[in-house]
Amino acid sequence: MAVASKELEKVKESTPAKKEAVRRVIPDVDIIEYPSEFVLYADMPNVDEKTIDITLEKNLINIRGMTGSFSVPESFRLSHREYPMNRVYERRFTISDEIDRDNIKASFHHGVLKVVLPKSEKARTKKIEVIAES
Repeated sequence: MAVASKELEKVKESTPAKKEAVRRVIPDVDIIEYPSEFVLYADMPNVDEKTIDITLEKNLINIRGMTGSFSVPESFRLSHREYPMNRVYERRFTISDEIDRDNIKASFHHGVLKVVLPKSEKARTKKIEVIAES
C-alpha cells in the first residue's frame, strides 16, 4: 500500500491539476447503407444531449455537441485529472442530392448520436421483375 501512495504522490507532484481549455474532438463514426437510407453513428461520450446541434446547409451536414464541465465543490480541490472534461465534438459530411433532406432524423442514446439519412425515392434501389416470354 505504501508503494501505491508514493506513486500517487509522484503523479500529484509531476502533473498539477489545472484549468483546461476547450478541446476539439472529431468523433469516430460508422455509416451503414441500407436500401432506403444511410444511418450514421457518431461516438460522442459524455456529451450533454441539450448541446447537440445538427445543421444542414446545401450539401453539408454538420454535427456538434459539447461535454459538460466538471466542477469541484468549494471545500475540495482537484488533485489530478487525466480525462479532459471540456470537449467539443464536431464533424462535417458532404451528402449527395439523393438524400431526402426533409426527413432526416436524429436520436442520442448512451453517448452515441444516430442520424438517419433517408434516400429519396429516385435514389432507392428498385427491383425489376423479369417476365418470361413464351
